Amino acid sequence: MKKINLNKIVLTFLISVSALTANAQWAASVTAGSADYEVLFTQTYTNPASSYSTILDDSFLYRDLGIDYSFGPHQVGVKFGGLANEPDAVNKNDTSSANRTLSTLGGAERDEYSVFYTYRTDIGVALTAGYYSSSLDMDMAYTQDIPDLGAYLGNAAYNGLSLTANRTDLTTVDNDGFFFGAAYGRPLSDRTGIFVRLGYQDSDVEETLSGTGSATIAGQLQDLSYPAESYDYSGDALVYGIGGYWAATETISLNFFYEVKDYSYSDDNNTAETAYDIEEEQSMFGVTLRYSI
Repeated sequence: MKKINLNKIVLTFLISVSALTANAQWAASVTAGSADYEVLFTQTYTNPASSYSTILDDSFLYRDLGIDYSFGPHQVGVKFGGLANEPDAVNKNDTSSANRTLSTLGGAERDEYSVFYTYRTDIGVALTAGYYSSSLDMDMAYTQDIPDLGAYLGNAAYNGLSLTANRTDLTTVDNDGFFFGAAYGRPLSDRTGIFVRLGYQDSDVEETLSGTGSATIAGQLQDLSYPAESYDYSGDALVYGIGGYWAATETISLNFFYEVKDYSYSDDNNTAETAYDIEEEQSMFGVTLRYSI
């Protein structure tokens, strides 16, 4: 889990369009949702031409807690949350070769936090500037079984030899970036309304990989060591969503929303011969319960 750096002076994207927000002082909120989350890691080489990819694609429980303070048209606050651990986010078998089976198992979770400032105009538009920080942790286990190395490699010298290889990787992707956004809310009645929102984020990303493993060839067990690797990326993200709100009482309101986050990052050391890229996409249905004090 990534440690929170409280020394950073940060602002982040948060839009709250409850009918009562303008009159609130301190408020607390709880958000829960179902998020379809996909991450694609791609390595591309030109000499020789080849491409390798790892895909994380699953549904996750999203949850966060927030606290904010409003004064006039201004609002400041903080949120903590992220995607809950999903132990079976990756589960696939590659049997494309008749002489080899490659199994991949993996789990993932993402922690995030943000601190924000929002200004609400008189025409129903809320403007937000902010800072966002997250850490994605992935545990990946690979198992490769080759019953006959000679047949797999096309080399008679290895005929009859079998190979079983295991590798376990820990991949961490840290994302830090400033972003800004806007939302427009339109009331439908005294206690209900709808809203749309749009945001943009500029990010610096660090990917860290470490791994251990073993290989068994013809009954001989060998421990394998993999040095830790680190890659720096930069890129941006687009966030957009729609929703509605209902002020149930003078202190309690509910926001229902659908939101999409689309991220794209490239390794800062990409060259004509090698390229490392990360694509993320998250779509989520969620609900926020807000209590104003």
